[in-house]
Amino acid sequence: MVSINGQNCRALADTGSLGDFMSTTLTGQFKLKYENLDKPLILQLAVSGSQSTVNRCTTVKFEYQEISEQRPFNIINIDSYNLILRTPWLYQHRVSVRFRSVAMFLYPLKGAQLLTLQRRYAELRLEQIAELRKRLVDYATEICKEAKDTPLPLFREINHTIPLIDENKCYVWRPVKWPKAMKPLWREKCDDYLATGRWQFQSRTNTVPMLMLKKLSKDNILRLRTAAVIAIA
Repeated sequence: MVSINGQNCRALADTGSLGDFMSTTLTGQFKLKYENLDKPLILQLAVSGSQSTVNRCTTVKFEYQEISEQRPFNIINIDSYNLILRTPWLYQHRVSVRFRSVAMFLYPLKGAQLLTLQRRYAELRLEQIAELRKRLVDYATEICKEAKDTPLPLFREINHTIPLIDENKCYVWRPVKWPKAMKPLWREKCDDYLATGRWQFQSRTNTVPMLMLKKLSKDNILRLRTAAVIAIA
């Protein structure tokens, strides 16, 4: 038995749990004040594919033997027990569990190298997400550049071959057609690839046609994607 705000309740010390949990029934009976989480936490259960969510949390006065502290708990639906104490709590108080005689002993953590860490909920507010997104975009500016701003990468040794199904197959040239609205994008991309050395003009008797794909980005900017394909006559 443990004590919550001076009231006795049943607790389960779970060596496989990573969170401190309190039942919704106990929260209502003790009329505890709780806070709604800005972002629900996913609670993965032991059964594969079974999970729940944590939407509320509370901070209470927790007492057991010589322990007396303000401790936060996540509020979920629990059967048979009022509280579940997680593995970090067992480690924090050096809990020793005996199975032959039902008992649990606590040993205080002492030492010059002992550090106290405060428990934090995994919450991110909207303004924090926007700030982190901006920092990530600024960091990736020098890495994620347009093709026209980056030189041609170094050549690598070709150490593999792709065998043809039919070496005697003849591929007939076909004229490329696309909507007029795509022509400005094609000219821009063609000029950029020629300027950076990705493409070169060559005189050939036959060419491989290219597939033009339009792609609409999240910022509503129309982009052009090209892919080399083979047109079989």
